Amino acid sequence: MSKLIDFDTYVKLRAAAPKVTDTPEAEAKMVLQAVIDESIKENVLVGLDGALYYQNYLAQIKVRLPDAISSNRVGAICRSMGFVLTRATDGYRVAWNLEQVKILHQHLKMS
Repeated sequence: MSKLIDFDTYVKLRAAAPKVTDTPEAEAKMVLQAVIDESIKENVLVGLDGALYYQNYLAQIKVRLPDAISSNRVGAICRSMGFVLTRATDGYRVAWNLEQVKILHQHLKMS
């Protein structure tokens, strides 16, 4: 604990602190829309469980987004939405399935 404030004051400060998310909803919606746009049959694969999933490079998803959203940010948002990211020699790959997209689409109330 800091010597600047006592524990009781710290608890009050935490209770009064703004409730924020590390992923603003507007950015999450933009990333999800880019993922939806990348859900094309050329990117479909079959998983170990036999289920279909999509995969593409994070950089390819990033191309569909504003420059203000960095590649690191896109990766963090993809992880926070439950997508699988794997490091390859030629960049990060993002994997997702249509069930994830459907759940996120409903949760984020996208039209």
